[in-house]
Amino acid sequence: MTDNKWSILLNAVAALGFAISLFYYDPFFYTRMMACLFALSEVVILLQKGRIKKGVYIVYSMIILVLMVIANQYDQDRVYDWQTILLCISVFMLLSTTYRTLYHEPRTSPSS
Repeated sequence: MTDNKWSILLNAVAALGFAISLFYYDPFFYTRMMACLFALSEVVILLQKGRIKKGVYIVYSMIILVLMVIANQYDQDRVYDWQTILLCISVFMLLSTTYRTLYHEPRTSPSS
């Protein structure tokens, strides 16, 4: 399978896992709900690989990152800075990986 198909499969499995956890685990409900929506939206974006413009994906990335932070802060009684920072780093890494999958053009060696 190609990298794109593996990404779609892994995001679908992650979305399913987050969706199931919504019914069996109480803490961090909104964070898990946002993670589920994030995984589902990544599947849709990867399926629409050629149709999504770079600007649209960058705006989508900013919205997802802000909503994940807001959901995480809403779920916590106190602010745990390290958890929010780790969440931001994790989401940013996933978004940048998808960005590279969608828009990265492989380098070609110059012919001599």
